Amino acid sequence: MSVFPWHVSVHVAFFIMLCHVDVVTSSSNKTNSSTGASSSTKCQQQVNNRCPLSLKIDWWEIPPYIYKDDKGVVSGIFPDILKRLVTECCDRHPSSNAQEDVTKCVKLNFSETASNDSEVVKKHINMNGTVLSMPIYGDMKDVTFQNHPFYPVVESPGVVFIVKKEDSSNAAQAVMEAVFQGWPVLLLTLIMAALSGIVVWALVSKCTYSG
Repeated sequence: MSVFPWHVSVHVAFFIMLCHVDVVTSSSNKTNSSTGASSSTKCQQQVNNRCPLSLKIDWWEIPPYIYKDDKGVVSGIFPDILKRLVTECCDRHPSSNAQEDVTKCVKLNFSETASNDSEVVKKHINMNGTVLSMPIYGDMKDVTFQNHPFYPVVESPGVVFIVKKEDSSNAAQAVMEAVFQGWPVLLLTLIMAALSGIVVWALVSKCTYSG
């Protein structure tokens, strides 16, 4: 019987997108000091210090939420959500028309190599200029994680197991196959029984002749 575990979560947990707002502020200041080209200046004016022009993201692979596709590009549900959030919250001016196209100024800078699991991501929080860490398991009642705000994105109620249902008529066939596969054990038992019989016969015959 084949069992395919589909890990949705453990207990009452959520996939969390962790945002380090204090790191965002410092990264924004660094960006202001390094802008020299006209395009960078234009983007900085457009973003107006709402976000740094580059968001460094630490992540671990868990399809379909976040993973690298065949071309090596980080894809999935979370990157798509982030792209939309960045466009609406950073690139677009609050007073601009929602239907108006905006220049993509803020870039999502995903780490080149994904972390092994969520525990590794937790250890890297607020390290090496990381602004976002995702996904992280948390509880819906919490509003902070390690003194940083985090936001629930996907609710995960438990663990689901998908089991392939087998035909009951195959049970007898499975038993017969198990018996036939164990023929070496049966053969060894018969040989040992025959040898034991020969030894007993030899001993009895020797005693009879001696008497």
